[in-house]
Amino acid sequence: MITYPYQRTFGISKRRLKMADMSIETSNSLNFYNYLCQKIGSEKVVKIRRLAFLIYDIGQSDTFISSGSKAEGLNLNGSDIDVMIVDCDYKVYESVTDVYIEGQGIPFVMNTDDTQPCFTQLYLNTHIQNLTPEVFESVLNTLQQRQLGYVLSSEQYKLFKLSSFEAECVKNYLSSLTVIAYTVKKCTAENIYLGLLNNSKFDSIKQHVMKLVKKEKLHTILKSLTIYSFQLDHNSSIVPQELQQDVKKPSTIFHPLPYSHFLSFLCHYHRHDIKSCLQSLQQLGHVEMVISNNHMFVSRPDSINSVIMCGIAHQFLGDLHTARRAFKDAAGIDIYNETSAASRLFSLIRYYQALCLHD
Repeated sequence: MITYPYQRTFGISKRRLKMADMSIETSNSLNFYNYLCQKIGSEKVVKIRRLAFLIYDIGQSDTFISSGSKAEGLNLNGSDIDVMIVDCDYKVYESVTDVYIEGQGIPFVMNTDDTQPCFTQLYLNTHIQNLTPEVFESVLNTLQQRQLGYVLSSEQYKLFKLSSFEAECVKNYLSSLTVIAYTVKKCTAENIYLGLLNNSKFDSIKQHVMKLVKKEKLHTILKSLTIYSFQLDHNSSIVPQELQQDVKKPSTIFHPLPYSHFLSFLCHYHRHDIKSCLQSLQQLGHVEMVISNNHMFVSRPDSINSVIMCGIAHQFLGDLHTARRAFKDAAGIDIYNETSAASRLFSLIRYYQALCLHD
């Protein structure tokens, strides 16, 4: 076979083009890898995060398993912490011969016939009449009757567990509201906020109280007439999800009274009680206004956070204009950028722009 020069040249050029394309693809892959490392951390950092969650799970009970992006080491902004709970009331076996009758848990047997790959059906391995009344009542809400017997329904299981969870949440919210109401009741116009003592102007009530101070024992006064700011640590488990962005390292200061009203607002909001939400928001706005009008710590994070909480509440209720104004006011006061005011304002402005473009 005779090979002409132009054929050899064409073959070489083709190989060079292919190598150039591979080089560009490799370069793009490396650039994208470096970009991901900057955003979510290097491979070593991701492994350390995974190990940290694994160690945490080991320290918990056997029914708790971390999952989701955070457990995989991907610490993405705004991502939730996902967990899986092992239901010890149920016991799953691969076959009927593996079933241990005397074991704990309601026995179910896997059946992969007529199922999609990686899926299985779980059939109850005992006659439903053999279950105790308590177990029967709980398990009946999660079963569907099929030709081969009773099968566990994932949809009914989720609905049953969710209803139980919601009932528990409502109970917890009501308990929280009771505690909050008791706490707020203890805060009156006579109380002196010690964090504001050197930078605020006393109103007439507090001036009268200060005159009475001379006639009382010091420990009695400190116990009954003073309130203090408090700090939330960055990694504290009691930080509300709605304030995760606001609690920065190592800790963040909050004024107790507006914070209590904000917690009350969140409880009502999650209970879908809009009327009570508006009442809590009105109380929160009133307290924030009193603090601002008395020139109390306008440059301190605890006062700025009170304005931010008003903005968050208005944003939750769909009043974006008022929320934007609150974030703007807070950002204007926050000259050292100690709070989330600027970032929340920026996010809301971008949301406004997206709405305008959509329209």
